[in-house]
Amino acid sequence: MKAILAGPPQAGKTTLFEGLCAHTGGRFATASTHHILNITLSSDERLARLKEITARPNAVPARFSLADPTPAASEGQKTALMRQSDVLVFVLPLFAGADAQKQRDEFINWRIEQDLAVVEGRLERVEAAMRKGGAAKKEAEKEHPVLVEVAQRLRNKQQLADIISNPEKRRLLAHFGLLCAKPIVWVANTSEDEPSSGPQWAFSICAKLEKELAEMEEAERAEFLAMFGLERLHWDELIKHIYFGGGWGLFYTIGEEEVRAWEMSCGMTAREAAAKIHSDFAKHFVKAEIVRYEDVVECGGWDAAVAAGKMRTVAADHPLRDGDVVFIKAAVR
Repeated sequence: MKAILAGPPQAGKTTLFEGLCAHTGGRFATASTHHILNITLSSDERLARLKEITARPNAVPARFSLADPTPAASEGQKTALMRQSDVLVFVLPLFAGADAQKQRDEFINWRIEQDLAVVEGRLERVEAAMRKGGAAKKEAEKEHPVLVEVAQRLRNKQQLADIISNPEKRRLLAHFGLLCAKPIVWVANTSEDEPSSGPQWAFSICAKLEKELAEMEEAERAEFLAMFGLERLHWDELIKHIYFGGGWGLFYTIGEEEVRAWEMSCGMTAREAAAKIHSDFAKHFVKAEIVRYEDVVECGGWDAAVAAGKMRTVAADHPLRDGDVVFIKAAVR
């Protein structure tokens, strides 16, 4: 999963990014237009429990990346980076007295304007191809009704979720990177005086304060946490909020030496999950065996859950759910 920070200038996006770097101990990579931090979902209670129950020596958590556009990036480059991302993390500068609802509405409207310009431009080219005929006409005729539907939805400020959930429509629209098809995670960057003052629909954090606390030694940090009335740092909660709040989930596998968590987009099929594990598993997919995490825990392991009749065998196009424990069977020699 690829997430990206967005928001108005001076919203504290880079402070938030640096705070996550300090908390995770991660080094970020630098490209010409953005920094990239790989974040591990280290506080995965389900993964830890599976490791305990199965007595595997290793547990491998899932990871996702977070991008922070640099000041050198143009507005066009920032928009292009958003189109290449899976989740948009919009930072609201509440410490500066910003109107959270107004900024939310402005960003939603901006997304619609950007997408409508792209879709209407493509519609013109598709309609020209249909009039011209030839080899491109057949594909244009497939694409045209989908583009018309999307354009109408955007003009009416309606959601695109049900369109994107259709596999064929999703395939036709994939290369546009529609911003309105991407989930938004709202983060309220608050003041030190009111660190929890954000709206209910946003995750509230004082990035400046919590960055400084994350950079302290543990003994010193405890003193300052008490001073500011904080029980703990909130970086782990923010990490989970970005990942799960962005509509992503996790599926798990149990191997001979490890249990592993894998990132999972909404609606991911069993074959797509197989491809995450190994491309050959997707290519030679036979079936997937699935047990819910809760059933593995309740029964005391995979084998016991299978014996209790908790396992389901599914085909390649079966959509996975967050918390599925999966075993892929493929015709690989």
